[in-house]
Amino acid sequence: TSRGVKTIAQAMAHHQRLSGLRLTFNRIGTDGALLITQALHGNQTLESLFLGYNPIGDEGIHALLEALEYNFWLIDLSVSGSVALPSVNKFIQFHLYMNRLGLHKFYPNAMERLWPYVLSARQARPQLIFRLLQNRPDIVQACC
Repeated sequence: TSRGVKTIAQAMAHHQRLSGLRLTFNRIGTDGALLITQALHGNQTLESLFLGYNPIGDEGIHALLEALEYNFWLIDLSVSGSVALPSVNKFIQFHLYMNRLGLHKFYPNAMERLWPYVLSARQARPQLIFRLLQNRPDIVQACC
């Protein structure tokens, strides 16, 4: 229910020990996804969030993608069954990998420079990003 998601979002915003949350198959819609993404903006402890197989819609997905730009702590996010576009999954995986490496904290503008390279690749894999950073440090240095 929307009241339940609101309670969860409030807990995410205020509970500083919460590190993982599984909400798959809970019929969370766009409004619920928006509440959760608002809570992500202020949360610095949540590392895993599973929202797969919920009808969160395009607006909910868009809000999640925006939240990833400001949340550097989330390292595992699943929206399986909720997203159809491979490029969206690539974008999510890329952000999560950047968070795992801690690059967003040190190079906040690196995402804009690296994303075109990741998008042009056939698969977004951590090895690809690592090789890109290793072989093309100018990309990160130029923007940061």
